[in-house]
Amino acid sequence: MIGPYFEKDLLEMTSKEWKMTMDLNLNVVFTMCSLAQEDIQKNKGHILNFCYDGVENIRSWKNATAYAAAKAGLLFPLSSA
Repeated sequence: MIGPYFEKDLLEMTSKEWKMTMDLNLNVVFTMCSLAQEDIQKNKGHILNFCYDGVENIRSWKNATAYAAAKAGLLFPLSSA
């Protein structure tokens, strides 16, 4: 986990907390992969993104909906590649 983890019910979470969770757990991964793409392709490398245990069940833990949504956002594009 690189970003914040707000242990809150979805209905109690502020939009700022939701955005922070998405920015630091989903958007940073996209940005870093995009920045590294040219070098990785040139060197025939690979990107490994690890999704936290539990995301494969496609459901969130109690009070962890935003975090689970961010991790699921990593899971689906990777599985379609």
